Amino acid sequence: MGDAFNVQHDFLTDSYARHTNTKPLKDVDIFVVFNDSESRYRTEGVMSFDVTPAFEKGAHYVISYTYMHDWTPTDPTIHTYKATQANVHSKTKRTGRANSVLNTWQELFGPAFAKS
Repeated sequence: MGDAFNVQHDFLTDSYARHTNTKPLKDVDIFVVFNDSESRYRTEGVMSFDVTPAFEKGAHYVISYTYMHDWTPTDPTIHTYKATQANVHSKTKRTGRANSVLNTWQELFGPAFAKS
């Protein structure tokens, strides 16, 4: 995160930090303090972070797949590359953009999601 934002410091908060959690670990709350050089985010609206816990497995990662109560392989760098390429090759306007990007992805790389 230090490569993208000028962070002064961060620390754990709530029950995990206090060692008072009474249930199995479900989430960890992290408090992030930005340096004043990042103050532009105060006026740009809400800022939030999506954090995905992952473990390295070979050249890729595994992440928790909650609905299956299992871990699933992933590689966000490949997903980002493919989505960017689909976006670049998409010739449509903003309306229907997500559908168009998905269709272009399928044309370039095959199905984005496995059929069940």
